[in-house]
Amino acid sequence: MKFLDFLGRNKQLKEFVNYSFWSIVGTAISKLFLFLIWIFIANLLGALDYGKFSMIRSTTLLFSEFVGMSFGIAATKYVAESLKNITRLRRLIFNLLFLCGVLGVLFSFAFWFVSEDISVYLIKSPDLINNLSCTSIVLLCSTFSNCQLGILRGFGEFKLISKINFIQVVFSLPVYYFATLYWKLDGAVWAYVWYNVVIVFITQFYLYKECGVRDVVLGWKIDFQILVSLLKYILPFFGAAFFERLGFWYNETRLVALPDTGFTMMGTYSSVMILHITLISAVVLLCQPFVSLMSKYKTEEGNDFMISLNYYMPILLGMVLVLPFLLVPEVYDLLYSSEYSSNETYVLVVLIMSYLPLVLYRHAMSRVVAVYEKQLIQLLDAALMAIIMIAGFICFYDWGVIAMVGSTLVAYICSIVIFTPIYVHSGMIKASLLINRYMLWGIVLYIGIICLYFMLTDKFVIRCFVLVSVYIGVGCWLLRFIKKKTLC
Repeated sequence: MKFLDFLGRNKQLKEFVNYSFWSIVGTAISKLFLFLIWIFIANLLGALDYGKFSMIRSTTLLFSEFVGMSFGIAATKYVAESLKNITRLRRLIFNLLFLCGVLGVLFSFAFWFVSEDISVYLIKSPDLINNLSCTSIVLLCSTFSNCQLGILRGFGEFKLISKINFIQVVFSLPVYYFATLYWKLDGAVWAYVWYNVVIVFITQFYLYKECGVRDVVLGWKIDFQILVSLLKYILPFFGAAFFERLGFWYNETRLVALPDTGFTMMGTYSSVMILHITLISAVVLLCQPFVSLMSKYKTEEGNDFMISLNYYMPILLGMVLVLPFLLVPEVYDLLYSSEYSSNETYVLVVLIMSYLPLVLYRHAMSRVVAVYEKQLIQLLDAALMAIIMIAGFICFYDWGVIAMVGSTLVAYICSIVIFTPIYVHSGMIKASLLINRYMLWGIVLYIGIICLYFMLTDKFVIRCFVLVSVYIGVGCWLLRFIKKKTLC
């Protein structure tokens, strides 16, 4: 009752809980189904063909993520700030959709044009030319859908977004399964295209419906002032997302170039990354309301509370979610066939999952960057990460996938150590919110848990006992912490 009273007195927290509830519902259902899709494909294709499918998808994401995600963030921020100005909102939404359409077509055509060279000279797999070329459609659709969903997030329509995500997965799951079952790699690729096409039409239908309810009749007029301001805001995000994705993609192209075992190692790596990305996506979707709320209350007193919640909540959730994979990586065997399992895979699971909280920390910082428009810092951060990832993998190339994952871990650590003081100095976040005894103890405990697996590799029962004990301890501490803050 005291917590509910505390919630009622804090309008920002109350609004966040309302938005997040629907993000949780949408995430729990849609991500569960999507996770099942990737498991089905991995088991149906086998490690070799799944490595090829993952390489196609990774290459497409190199272009689609940096364009689409940039528009999504821009749409959320600008729409949230313009909710009280209907006239501007009408022009803004049309110009957002117009700009993402133009850039989406340009990037999609460019990707189709270079797809043959990428297949032959970088991936060194001429047999993937047709499959890679057809995914140029994904780039256009991803750009549109990210912008559409960004507008809906700016409206605060997280319940509607949950509904859209659910419909998308329901329409896609049978297509993915039967297409992969009967046409193997070709079927999986075309199902991937269908998955990205279907959400554009579903989201556009609901977006126009929502605009009608809000009396936001789109102004069909190009406003160059709005376009210029959008481009100034988006372009640094383009660069940051491109550099960060480039580091992953380049290393993956070098991995599959390894003779005999390259695509098989890529398949195993991607099967672990499914778990990694699913957990990250769940937490990131839960935290999506932060951009909208921090933009909405940017100039109001108490926004520091929302910024601190944006920082602490995903990191804590990330640490709690990865504990089973750090202490008992054998749970991986419950999802995949024996073709994927080995002691090296367990080490891969531990290493990949160990840097998940670091990824979530950088996501938290990127949301603050989006609100306070410090994109150039993020651009430098992403460029440094890409350089470290690529250089590290080149130096230890003979170690294969372990070297690739290790260089990624080092890159995340260097990024956080170097750029966190810069974020503090720029005034986006206070040092007192980042460094305190709770966070320091959490870091020490987390590093200890990672080391514990390597010390007790052959002691499965002991590791299970430690896992249960840690969860009980974290639960008790969290209840005590909430009680203390509520009373205050």
